[in-house]
Amino acid sequence: MDESLKRLKEKYKAIEQGEAFRILSPWIGAVRSQMTGKYAAAAELGLTESTARTAVHRMREAYRSVLWLRVAEYLHTEDPGAIREELASLAEAC
Repeated sequence: MDESLKRLKEKYKAIEQGEAFRILSPWIGAVRSQMTGKYAAAAELGLTESTARTAVHRMREAYRSVLWLRVAEYLHTEDPGAIREELASLAEAC
């Protein structure tokens, strides 16, 4: 999971969004109730709370995609069932 986060960080840096990643990435794994009022940091980026919410949502989707691909690489398979099973195991371990 850490490797996936590092890969996502590099992708954001490559599109010159490294600062956005730094500021918003702590909310990738946050539960919705933990995010209330926590978007004040987005002001550093000049974003409204709504825009920050959308940016975090997109970041989460990108993270899921990177994580999916990383697990597929690790398992040496493209079988969605096997990947989902491994992701479920990872989620339980966290």
